[in-house]
Amino acid sequence: MEFLSAIAILVTYYLRPQDWVPGLAGANLMTPVALVGIASVFLRERGFQLRDLLRTPHDAMVFLYAAYIVFTAPDFMDAFKGIAPFLVFYVVTVQGLSDTRRAERYLRWWFVLLVVLAAVAVGSYFGFDPMNAKGATERFNGRLAIDTWIHNNPNALGHSVILAIPLAYVMMCWRRPFWTKLLALVPMAIAFYCVFKTESRGAFIAGMVVATVTLATGRRKLTQFLLIAFVVTIGTGLMAVIPRMDRVEDLRADEGVQGRMMVWEIARTTSRLKTYGEGWKQFEAYITNYDGEVEKKATHSCFVKVGADLGYAGLFLYLGIMWCSFRTVVGYSPEDESGERARRALIVLLVGYLVSGWMIDRSYHTEYFLMAAVAAAIQRLRIARPAEEAEEATGAQRGEAPRGAREPAEEGRAAPGEDAGRDVAEPVVRVGFTRELHGRVMLLDQDDEGAESVWNRFRFFDAAIAVGLVWATLWVWDYIIKTFHA
Repeated sequence: MEFLSAIAILVTYYLRPQDWVPGLAGANLMTPVALVGIASVFLRERGFQLRDLLRTPHDAMVFLYAAYIVFTAPDFMDAFKGIAPFLVFYVVTVQGLSDTRRAERYLRWWFVLLVVLAAVAVGSYFGFDPMNAKGATERFNGRLAIDTWIHNNPNALGHSVILAIPLAYVMMCWRRPFWTKLLALVPMAIAFYCVFKTESRGAFIAGMVVATVTLATGRRKLTQFLLIAFVVTIGTGLMAVIPRMDRVEDLRADEGVQGRMMVWEIARTTSRLKTYGEGWKQFEAYITNYDGEVEKKATHSCFVKVGADLGYAGLFLYLGIMWCSFRTVVGYSPEDESGERARRALIVLLVGYLVSGWMIDRSYHTEYFLMAAVAAAIQRLRIARPAEEAEEATGAQRGEAPRGAREPAEEGRAAPGEDAGRDVAEPVVRVGFTRELHGRVMLLDQDDEGAESVWNRFRFFDAAIAVGLVWATLWVWDYIIKTFHA
């Protein structure tokens, strides 16, 4: 039930039926979905304990991030009401993805929802328009958009849908039969045409980066190098035929880009002057446009928004969560195809989010917490696996056959009660600090010499990486302002 609740959260977030289904206008569907999710977690067969909330570094960082947001906000209760639903979505998703197959199925749903968004948007050209894409497109002078809260502008739609292309490769091409690979061309074509009609330059750039990472994952270094060189060469040529890309070389004369640079400069000044930032969702920038009118302008960047709202410490926590997620998927070596497919799909989402984070603002959107939740769920599976090996090794030491293995058929085998394990070698895995996870024993940070250690604590090295990411983010921020601000 908790898995279905996690899927329901994802579906409600992306499709937002309250924005286009008659009779649901203005309804807050996320609240009842969240309540059902929490109920499913508490009422499940194995129950729920408070210690289930803090099993991984991701969990600690997410809750610390939420606490920081609440205690540095000007309005304590308003910030708490705003961040609490995200924590609920996070917990329900983590608890629902209890094995690799569920993780793969969940990410497959994510992929399907992106294709559905693309198909509905493209369908508006053929008379199928439940989300009022035609009206939204007219507002943006012919650039494709749909009339929902998240995707009500072309850039937002493009940055979401572009990920369906690499996800189609992971879900339908990687180690799949030929006919499945051939079928993958359909969602790829729908997604590409949708992004093409959005004319989103940033979405095409993000897509090129994510596609390169997706195809390079798991390949030899030489192949990765050649692939990157190929994409840079061919991709640069293809960019010439993409709508609006002919204006990229003249960004200093682009009114939209210059307005964004003004906002970034104001936000950077705020991050320098205010230790804790303006407070959660408090930063606002007003600029004077070319017509002499004062207008409110968005940051169009996750990192700029978080830096201005929450200061350096908030940016540290925000990037620290992303680092934990990346460390999980990079260090994880699943034993089955479902786990590997889930790992690759999550890499697509994480890389896409980071690249798009410089061009659109989704810093406080549900998808950030859902990606962290998937990573935390995979981390739980990662640290649970050595426990099974330890259990088998302990059984071998006692003379027990591994689970699933047939008993030997040779005559003269040791009878029950005899010392059948007297000639068995010492087990490779030594049991250290253990806890129970999903009914299994898991090992945390085994420090015994020769024992396999699984990362599961945010230590000095991780903190140093997060600090380095903050420094790199601020450097890129300053560099972009210096380079493109007229």
